[in-house]
Amino acid sequence: MAQEMLLNIVRTSLRRKSTDLDQLELVPLIEAAKADLSAAGVERINDYDPMVQAAVMLYVRWMIERDTQMRSVYERVKNGMALNGNYRA
Repeated sequence: MAQEMLLNIVRTSLRRKSTDLDQLELVPLIEAAKADLSAAGVERINDYDPMVQAAVMLYVRWMIERDTQMRSVYERVKNGMALNGNYRA
């Protein structure tokens, strides 16, 4: 259920209505975003958390659109989360 909600948020941010590429493209990128957050030290990744949602959305948009501004914002959000005690176990 949480995964579906996150998928809908990402799809909406990309302005996509079709679900044709969800399993092939979006779901793997969502999982990659979570793995990247984890590698940076974010230990608590909750799909319902607005910061996690924002970080995942930024990561996916960066990967699909190859937008360097999205990368920069994603990196700042990721680093902030990694330093924040609320995201550590």
